[in-house]
Amino acid sequence: MQTTMLTPVLALIVWTFVIWFWLYATRIPAMRAAGLDPAKVKRKGDLDPLPVSVQQIADNYNHLHEQPTVFYALAVYSHLVGVADPLNIGLAWAYVGVRIVHSLIQCTSDFVPVPCCGSRRRGRTPSTSTPRRRRWWRSSAASAC
Repeated sequence: MQTTMLTPVLALIVWTFVIWFWLYATRIPAMRAAGLDPAKVKRKGDLDPLPVSVQQIADNYNHLHEQPTVFYALAVYSHLVGVADPLNIGLAWAYVGVRIVHSLIQCTSDFVPVPCCGSRRRGRTPSTSTPRRRRWWRSSAASAC
């Protein structure tokens, strides 16, 4: 069976459906246990009583609809213009693999191995980190005006 550029796209779509089923398999029982009425849930904040483990799966499902859209567009474009060579197909499969690993980590643990943009330093939690430097517009001189 020959792999085309659209095969990794299909794989990521199938993975999104797997997360979608996992989302509802955990969210519906959690909502029942928390006593939340689905008809009264209007905003994301209304789901705050749910356990973090359930919210993590929902967050990952949302992530699978954000950044991969660029991947879908590039993959379809590559397929249509005929640049679906083995290198590009391999890169597409690598991206799908990274997204699956990312999903599994995000859905099953609260551990983030590589902080985004260096926002946390190793061994420091937000409660023990030093406060951020005050900006010039928040300095005491600016607030005296």
